[in-house]
Amino acid sequence: MRANLDIDGGLVMAESHMITLAGPVGRERAHDLVHEAATRTRTTGTHLTRTLREVLTEHSLDTLLPGLRAGPENYLGQAHQITETTTRLWRTHTTPLPDPPTPLAHLASG
Repeated sequence: MRANLDIDGGLVMAESHMITLAGPVGRERAHDLVHEAATRTRTTGTHLTRTLREVLTEHSLDTLLPGLRAGPENYLGQAHQITETTTRLWRTHTTPLPDPPTPLAHLASG
């Protein structure tokens, strides 16, 4: 699976990197930085994480480097919260299935 994610040079992680950077530098600047790195990744074939580190260094934002998520294993988004909410809602809003109609009752018991 990791090899599949790396086929495009890590570009699938661009959103994760942008979200990480948006807090300290703002959404627009984070977008611009990641876009610059992604463009360089496509041009050079270098992995996005590496080019993003280069871009941050060039923009004197080295202090943000430790916060970069290097891989998808660190980026689950809101999967846990979505799963918990969906499960809770399903449990509270579902009703038991009705008994089978009388003509089919013999199949259920047999």
